This record gives sequence, structure tokens and C-alpha cells, in this order.
Amino acid sequence: LEGELGPYTLSDYLTLDELYALPLYQELYARLGVCFQMAFALATPHPHVVAITLSRGDEDFTPAERRRIRRVLPHLSLAYEEARASAGLLRERGQLAAAVDAAGIALLVLDDLGRVREISAPARELLATAGVEVILGRLAPAALIAARETGTIDGGRGRRLDVRVAPGADDAAVLVFERPPPELEGHGLTAREAEVILLASDGLAPKAIALSLGVSPRTVHKHLQNAYAKLGVANLVGALARLRR
Repeated sequence: LEGELGPYTLSDYLTLDELYALPLYQELYARLGVCFQMAFALATPHPHVVAITLSRGDEDFTPAERRRIRRVLPHLSLAYEEARASAGLLRERGQLAAAVDAAGIALLVLDDLGRVREISAPARELLATAGVEVILGRLAPAALIAARETGTIDGGRGRRLDVRVAPGADDAAVLVFERPPPELEGHGLTAREAEVILLASDGLAPKAIALSLGVSPRTVHKHLQNAYAKLGVANLVGALARLRR
């Protein structure tokens, strides 16, 4: 006999007359036309058992056929393990997506052509609110270029989304859209404008804010000017007073 994984045949254990006398044969195998059978198991981790059975009714399996099974058995076992690993990754991917949605993270994963591979519910909501279109599963090339070069995406309704771009595998991009803090969200400020206002309110000078955010002082001044314009004020004191109302 072979190793514990097989292959084994019915004729290893029973003559045809012994098989014909079994209730299993009379009630099942005879109806199926099965007289000969070869079975083998895949190498699987405990407690999983995966066995494959080949059946036919005209002639027994030959030694050559058993040798072929022995040659392919390691490959079948490997294919099964890869399938199990892929299924596990799919489950983990689903769990991760659910966690991202529950945490309110606006996450968008694109391939190198701008096609959407993953999008969280908060990201979908933000894009829709800002009027940023995802056409046929693809973010507009101009929007992706703007995200990479300026850290913002302009929507079709006068809205702008601040976005952090992280490199992904094979030139893909991972976009994380930023929301302004809840206390500032109703004033029309972008997340970056709100962040700059909050840092300035802590006493940080524009150069220190620029260093903290990894941008230029000129960009910080631009964010402050945009925030003041949206709030209808002329300076930081006026902005803070407006936000406290």
C-alpha cells in the first residue's frame, strides 16, 4: 500500500465478490454503476480532511494510474493550501473594510490607471457630497494628478477635499480624505484649513505650522487666507471669535 495519503483502491481490501455482498454496494454502488474505486487524501492541517475519490465500473485502476496520482498529489495539496490562504485573505479583507467603515476613515485605493480597487463608505459619501465623480469605476486623471501634486481634489460644486496620498504597490495610490474636526465642520472649512486654524490658535507661527504639516509657509498662509474668507473675517482673532459662536 501507499503512504497514509494514498492512493488506495477498493481492490486493496475487497474482492469483487466481497464488494457485491456489501449492503453499500447493493443499495448505492450498484445503482451508480460503481465497481472500482480509488481514493486519496490531500496533505491538510489538522483537523481538516480533504479526500478525493475516483469511481468507475468497467475496470480496476492500474499501477500506472496510481503512479500518476502520486505524482500530482503534492501539487493538488499545494493548490488546496493556496485556495485556503486566498479565502482567508478575502475574509480578512472584508473584516478590514468593515473596520475602516466603522472608524469613519475615508479611504480610496486606486491602481496605476486610476481605477478604484477599494473605497470605504465614508470616502464614497465625501466624494458624492463634493461632486467628485468616479466614472465607470475610475477617478478622473486630473483629480488624481491634483491629489498627488497639491494634496487637494476640487469637486464640481465648489467643494474641495484635502487628501493625503500614500504610495501603494505597483504604482497604485492610497488616498485618505481628511475631514475637519466636528466643531469646525459646519463652517465650510476643509480639513487642512481647519487644522491650520487650530494650530495657529495654539500659538504656532506659520513657519512652525508649515514644519509640522510638511508644507511651505506660503501654503500655510494660503490656507489661512481661505479660512478667513470663508468665515468672513480678516484675521485669526476674528476667526476664533467666529468659531466660538
